[in-house]
Parts: sequence; structure tokens; C-alpha cells
Amino acid sequence: MTETTAAAAAAPAGSPAKAPAKVGKGAMAGIVASAVVAAIGIALWFVQMSGGMVQTAMRNLDSWGLYITMFMFFV
Repeated sequence: MTETTAAAAAAPAGSPAKAPAKVGKGAMAGIVASAVVAAIGIALWFVQMSGGMVQTAMRNLDSWGLYITMFMFFV
């Protein structure tokens, strides 16, 4: 028996289904903080794509190597 079938069988006829659990305050704060960081990252990526690597001061090979290495590491 699956969980949904078992829950439906256990609940009396005509009773409302259980509401899903709410997200706690700490989890919601983490979600909001992650969304803000993601939005900032996307905005800065657009700045980098529109202005080139000059925006990030990557004009020599050392910083390019670090950029590519970090990109591959995080992917």
C-alpha cells in the first residue's frame, strides 16, 4: 500500500485531509538569504556579460586561470 492510499484508508469519510507541514522560521530565513544571494549573483553575472572581463579586473593570465579553476570546481 502506498502512503497516500494508507492515509486515505485511515482517515474517516468526510474528514478534511491533513495540511502539509509549514516551513519553520529558520528554514524560511535560509531560503530568503539564498534567494537574495542568487539574485545578486545573477545581477553581477549580467554586468560581467555586458561589460566583459574588464568589469572583474581580470586582465592577466593569473586571474583568468583562477576564474576558470573556480568555475570548474563549483560545477
